[in-house]
Amino acid sequence: KFNPALVREFYANAYPSKDEPFSFTTMVRGKIIRFDRDAINAFLGNPFTLPANETLCAFQKQRARKNWDSDIMKRKLLRPNHDFTYGTTNKPLRALREDMRTFTQLLFLLVLYNILPNSHTSDAVMNILGLIHYLNEGLEVDLAGIISNWMKEITMSGHPDKNLKSAVVRSSSPMGFPCLIMGLCVANRIHIPEIGTEEIGVIDDDYVDRYCKPKKKRTAQSPPPPPPPPAQASASAVHDQNFYNHFTYLYDQNDAGFRAMSAMHQSFYNQHTGQSVMTPQEFQTYVAWPEVRPTFLGGGDVDAEAANDNEREAGSDASMREED
Repeated sequence: KFNPALVREFYANAYPSKDEPFSFTTMVRGKIIRFDRDAINAFLGNPFTLPANETLCAFQKQRARKNWDSDIMKRKLLRPNHDFTYGTTNKPLRALREDMRTFTQLLFLLVLYNILPNSHTSDAVMNILGLIHYLNEGLEVDLAGIISNWMKEITMSGHPDKNLKSAVVRSSSPMGFPCLIMGLCVANRIHIPEIGTEEIGVIDDDYVDRYCKPKKKRTAQSPPPPPPPPAQASASAVHDQNFYNHFTYLYDQNDAGFRAMSAMHQSFYNQHTGQSVMTPQEFQTYVAWPEVRPTFLGGGDVDAEAANDNEREAGSDASMREED
């Protein structure tokens, strides 16, 4: 557990005044606390000593060069048959967490909660993957220097000057290293009136089984659905055939009507010119009215609309019987 008020006070008082350089010092409850590289390294028990005349470790130099050995990292950090996400220049950019091996995910959580705090946990960019690779291989990593510089980035995330504002930490991101700050306060004999109710979750075996291990694939497959009865046509097929029959009938009827009107006009014209008029039998033969209405599939000799009306009437009668 930690005290959120002391964490906010730590970062607020670390903010530099006007044009002063960043001092890596802050004040909590009236006492000065240093969080430069040497102070953090001493608090952690001096786990790493930089070589003489060096200010950067091997990892920090490699990160500045940005030429990671992606083939080795993919083979050692990712699950088999998984790969990085690449950019337009075919350069690896990041890896999804679900594509990482189980131990890679554990190191990923270690980095995100204790070295480079970040609320975004669904994937890792190449710099974070590079740090995970160096930690896994036991290579040279100055954790104190990395943590100290990241605390500076958190402090400067809200700076109004774009040239000084952090480019890697958003101002809306949660304040990192709360437990480390509590430890620095205790080491500097600062009285903490109340620890608070906020706490960091525990990563145990249950967490690993639930979130870090690959999901088991289902081996048993559900049986395929039974095929539809062969004699029963689908609703779509019935609809298409009814549509075709209906409009074919209308087209034939319209053609017959046009022929009938033309014949009547011609008969009136012939009467005035002294010519003979068609007999009724000749008129019917000429017009050729469509005599058989189309048959709609699924309803026998009854069209679909009449069938729907019958269903609605039956449902209404049943509803009235239930109310009685």
